[in-house]
Amino acid sequence: MDTTTPASELERRKQLRLRLRRDLVIEAQKYEGRTYHVVKDPVSLRYYRLKDNEYFLLQFLDGKHTLEEAQKEYEARYRPDRLKLEDVEAFGQQLINAGLAQNESPRAGKQLYEQRKKRRRNEWMQTLTNILYIKIPVFDPDWLLKRMLRWLGWIFSFWFFALSVGLMLAAAGLVATHFETFRAKLPEQHMFFRFQTIAYMWAALGAVKVIHEFGHGLSCKKFGGEVHEMGALLLCLSPALYCNVSDAWTLPNKWHRIIISAAGIYVELVIAALATFVWWNSAAYPFINNLALSLMVVCSISTVVFNANPLMRYDGYYVLADWLEIPNLRERSNRFLKNLVLHYCLGIEVVPEPYMALWRRVLFVSYALGSYIYRWVVTFAILWFLYSFLRPYKLEIISQMLALGAAASMAGWPLYRLGKAIYKRGRIPDMKKWRVLASTTVVTGLVLFACLVPVPVSRIRGPALVMAAPDPSATGKVYVRRDGILTKLNVRPGDHVEKEEVLAEFRDPELDAKLLKAQIERDDASWHLTALQDKLRQTNDTEEKNKIIAKIAELNRKYGDAEAVVQALELFREKELVLRAPCSGTVGVAPSIEDISRLFPADPVNPFCTINNPGRVRVCMPLITPDFNRLRQDLEQLSPAAVQARRLMRRRVTVSYNQTRLADVLADLKKQVKELKWTLDKAAGASEDLTVSYQAKDQRLGMVLDALLERMGLGFVIVSEPDSPQDGHLLIRPGSERGEPQGGRPLADLDITIRIKGRDSQTWKGKIRQLPESEAKTVPPMLSNRQGGPVAVKATVGNDKQLVPSTQQFLVYVEIVNPDESIMPGTAAQVKIYCQPETCVHWLWRWLNETFDLGLI
Repeated sequence: MDTTTPASELERRKQLRLRLRRDLVIEAQKYEGRTYHVVKDPVSLRYYRLKDNEYFLLQFLDGKHTLEEAQKEYEARYRPDRLKLEDVEAFGQQLINAGLAQNESPRAGKQLYEQRKKRRRNEWMQTLTNILYIKIPVFDPDWLLKRMLRWLGWIFSFWFFALSVGLMLAAAGLVATHFETFRAKLPEQHMFFRFQTIAYMWAALGAVKVIHEFGHGLSCKKFGGEVHEMGALLLCLSPALYCNVSDAWTLPNKWHRIIISAAGIYVELVIAALATFVWWNSAAYPFINNLALSLMVVCSISTVVFNANPLMRYDGYYVLADWLEIPNLRERSNRFLKNLVLHYCLGIEVVPEPYMALWRRVLFVSYALGSYIYRWVVTFAILWFLYSFLRPYKLEIISQMLALGAAASMAGWPLYRLGKAIYKRGRIPDMKKWRVLASTTVVTGLVLFACLVPVPVSRIRGPALVMAAPDPSATGKVYVRRDGILTKLNVRPGDHVEKEEVLAEFRDPELDAKLLKAQIERDDASWHLTALQDKLRQTNDTEEKNKIIAKIAELNRKYGDAEAVVQALELFREKELVLRAPCSGTVGVAPSIEDISRLFPADPVNPFCTINNPGRVRVCMPLITPDFNRLRQDLEQLSPAAVQARRLMRRRVTVSYNQTRLADVLADLKKQVKELKWTLDKAAGASEDLTVSYQAKDQRLGMVLDALLERMGLGFVIVSEPDSPQDGHLLIRPGSERGEPQGGRPLADLDITIRIKGRDSQTWKGKIRQLPESEAKTVPPMLSNRQGGPVAVKATVGNDKQLVPSTQQFLVYVEIVNPDESIMPGTAAQVKIYCQPETCVHWLWRWLNETFDLGLI
């Protein structure tokens, strides 16, 4: 039985004494005209900002005054304000939880230990929820910074500041006044984002961040702060250094704090200015030029995107917080926004915020939303770049894992904390029913809109190559008429040629042998004729002259025959082995210079070269399989049943057949995929009695059907005819069709815009008239990654020098509507295709699946 009375318990609480740690350092600061006191914990290097009344109360926590005495002193000082004993206890509990004070209780040590464990858990959680900024403490740099400051103190002089600002302005002026030249000197994207350049940038980033952090540390020491923590940092997955200059919070001058926060940005801008001049003047030295370019990019772009941007919690954030004199800007903004949601959307009573001007309330809400969205954008932009960079090398799994981790940390953790706040004890009964109902209605409406209302958000973008479009009415096709080895190629795609201009020359070894034989016979007859004619002039014997004349007549006949053969063969070679332009125009399709010395067989079907009318051009756009399937679905306007059948093709099945009839195979597949409907085209020769042996475990239905039917010489087509009873069926029939019927199909009109390199300010409309029926076996050289294109190609075996894509690619040709005659084949282009409207949820789901190949659909 508890014998303690409420009165005795109250007396015990009043007599409780708290003792503040003696090693704490307290400094006074001015914020917006009000005095605050910064408490520094020299052990944990944590800092706490107290208001003036909180600091007054803090002075009575000396182990001598009781909580009751502290309460009375406070009320006497700040009369008529009243202070409850519970408020004093809560304030003391906060100090104990922070490790700044302790009581005389036997449980004080255990409480401190539990608080330390909780703090360590929070630190680890913060590390896991920010995968782009991971810190590992290593050593205390205070002694090193003291020595460095003796030698480098001159960098804080006015003359050095003026000189460095002049240097940055000069670099900016160089770029601004010679921007076109500057842009032309920059390497192409495919040349810049290579492993070699990435290695340069990685090394440059590490070196710059070391200098950056020492800039923070030296400036902090210069203005009287202490620096006791420096260590390794993984910034955007790149190794760097970090320096803890939190001691700057104890400095009373806010401009000193701003200089310390901005020191790293300032150092990087100086390095960027120097690197700009070095890069501009070092084109003859590739190593120095590439290194300077990497430094310029790292110290300018990364500074703007990360360090100087106040939306991320880096240097720019602390500069903004000190300039506005709003400490803990991010936490206060997030708390203010969360309280607004709890109060206005759910009707939960929250601790009221002190009076704030309208501009500050708008600032808090805007900053909370802007910083959260910006973190998402930057995080996934980096992950998308990593995925695009690693994908050709089959290393995309790295970025996929990072993407899943980022989504879990940036979405799951905030939702968990919000749910924890909502379900805190006592809050659910306090919710106002009508506010909860209104908020639920709005959220439900937004969710339904995102799930059910199609909007024009889907786009297919990609690089392309301008090529001459074939004109059926033009006689601009040149064919190889006789087997021959290419010896001379005079044109390339995009060249202008006149009628009868020589395009290429071939050599036929068999024809050359015949021509050589005829030439030898002709020359031999000519030599003998010359000899006999000389002999005829020298002899006087009539009989001998008659013999010589008869031989001369015979040799003349042989010479004439041989000469006729030579002329006929040369004419034949000129006609059959020398290709000329049949008309004036622009060269469209043509071999590359690498094809010289390659044997070209006679081919009356596929042209060796095409000549097109000037201005009639199209662009060739390579698409990966997901983009091509989406484009095909939008262009062909499949029926809902056919769309559902395509989705069924992604279902996974497990099969094991040994001489099993086709009818039984299809029946088994229907058991595993119940929605599957199929029709066997018996009239075309497809029999149910065909047998097959095949095994597969957990494979997609489409892959299983491909392998099964190919062995029997069959194909299948997904029927898309809304008015037909077979709509959505798998029509199985002889052939090699794989879901798509062979031959041309009517296509819908989609809005397509095209930009040509060098004329970025102007756009052209495009139209797709036909889709390829199969994947590309080869790609044009300018679309391959060997020449800066988007398609990764693999080496081929043997003498065949065709460029074979390493992944499945489809070449889609987009005709340019009303092109200018100045648009020449061989020029790079950018194509944007506006797809059919779709819901936001489906777009996001598909985008995540296609971008990171997660296999969600």
